[in-house]
Amino acid sequence: HFYKRLFNVMENEDTFTWIVEGILLILVGCLGIIGNSFAIFLFSRKMFQKDFHRLLLCLTSYDLLYITLAMLIFGLPEVFPAIKGTSFFLRLIPIFLPLAHISLTGSIYFTLAITIERYTTVCHPFFKFSHRISVVKFYILPIFIFSILYNFPKFFELSVCTSRSSNFSLACIEDRENKTSHQENTTFIQIKANPLRLEPHYVKYYLIYLNFIIHAIIPLISLLILNTLIYRQLSSLHSCQDTPGAIIHQKDVRLAYVSLVIVAVFISCHSVKWVPNMWELRQAEMDKLDSDFPAFINRVAEVSHLLTVFNSSANLYIYLMKHHTSRERSSQSESLNIQSMVSILVTGRQRVVTSVQNIP
Repeated sequence: HFYKRLFNVMENEDTFTWIVEGILLILVGCLGIIGNSFAIFLFSRKMFQKDFHRLLLCLTSYDLLYITLAMLIFGLPEVFPAIKGTSFFLRLIPIFLPLAHISLTGSIYFTLAITIERYTTVCHPFFKFSHRISVVKFYILPIFIFSILYNFPKFFELSVCTSRSSNFSLACIEDRENKTSHQENTTFIQIKANPLRLEPHYVKYYLIYLNFIIHAIIPLISLLILNTLIYRQLSSLHSCQDTPGAIIHQKDVRLAYVSLVIVAVFISCHSVKWVPNMWELRQAEMDKLDSDFPAFINRVAEVSHLLTVFNSSANLYIYLMKHHTSRERSSQSESLNIQSMVSILVTGRQRVVTSVQNIP
């Protein structure tokens, strides 16, 4: 998908692509770089030692890497077309594309890790406290290693080759009948697909089938099931918010709501890219992998790049807005609880005074 889209972008230029993958992607990406950079500073402070914040720190790091690479691969070449033909840009593409896949895989599975962490905290709090799960060993290291190993073959898909062509030009020197021919050597740099990228089984089973399972089916089904269970548990906690246990879980409940919104935005943005992936899956089943993308699929792929960058840019802003709103609601709820407790104490005291006065 990245491979075909890259060369389609380099060959075809139109206003829609320039606006979506150029202007809008760069604007959203700049906001994402600012937000994720601030998030890395915010969540790396010593006061944030919760597992949720550690996972969110890793998620913002992978998002920052993906946003930067997406802007370099898709955004800047659309706004500045001259970059596409430079040797510096072409030599970096075989490195940038695998890194973009690694960052995207890490972003997807750290989103899933945050959901799992919130699920164990909200739905099974005693299990989490009794087992003392290490977030580094159970979440961070496995996702870091998996995202690299799974996408490692992509480093061998493309390579840069140079070729020389000799052009002869005649320079006429007006020394009567003397004519001198000058030979000009021009060096061309181009990206070519390695034999691995052209292997039909590699394309069909690894790039199409396995990619659809790893990046679509597993995270989508897991996120839907876990977040449904979290939402049901939060609803039950909300219905009994006057109990003492609800006050203990207020912070965890706030973070769980943040996780729900992050996952909702994630599913909304990433579901668009499954349209070209499903088209490629169908082409693979019909053994037509060499066919070009239709115009509609090209448009959807361009929009999916923008939405993926938007999703990677929105996590911090979701955290700040939802966390701030939840804290206001929590403070209002706690103030109401305090007022009700004070009212109960005052009423009880009045009853005691009345009963004492009535004693003969």
